[in-house]
Amino acid sequence: MVDTTPVGQAITLPSATFTVQSIEQVDKIESSHPDFTPDFVPDPGGRLWLFDIDWTSTTDAAVAKECHGPDMFELHVFDITGTEMLMVDQPGMIEGQECSSGLARGQTGKWYTAFRGADADFGWAVFMDYAGGEAYVVKDPAIVLTRG
Repeated sequence: MVDTTPVGQAITLPSATFTVQSIEQVDKIESSHPDFTPDFVPDPGGRLWLFDIDWTSTTDAAVAKECHGPDMFELHVFDITGTEMLMVDQPGMIEGQECSSGLARGQTGKWYTAFRGADADFGWAVFMDYAGGEAYVVKDPAIVLTRG
């Protein structure tokens, strides 16, 4: 069995302490620069999921905040069937995102990202810390994950 963490609960890995505040299915996400990147919408027949994450750096090195998220982590997202979703093309253009800022040790920031998937319920997200460790986040705490 894989240990999971529900949305809203703090997670500590070597590079950060973070909380996925919400994972919501949405019909549209506003673009901060609609002249360059249109608003984000689900693919036809699919779903769009918006993540709201509070992030506190715990490394001695400054963490660059790239448009796809903090550069210390990799994020993979799956629907309930186990099918991996695709990150939207330019999550740095999500309204409210502070794409150009970074975080020094102890500083906290907001990270928005979004994923497009099939017409299926949300399953889980895997945050993989390049410094070691991973965390599985679920919306539904009743989901049981096992390693195959």
